Amino acid sequence: MNADYAGKATRTALARLNSSLTTDQLAALASAVTGGESPAQAAAAWLRAEGLVH
Repeated sequence: MNADYAGKATRTALARLNSSLTTDQLAALASAVTGGESPAQAAAAWLRAEGLVH
């Protein structure tokens, strides 16, 4: 992400996600959305499963 558009906290959070999100997990998220789950629901479930949010 271009530093002009994101502050340090945003870049740090994205780096943390990048180190946790695998290609297989991304495919599973896409499949969940294709299957009818909202992107927000799929993302929230993944974040909770990874211990990134409570």
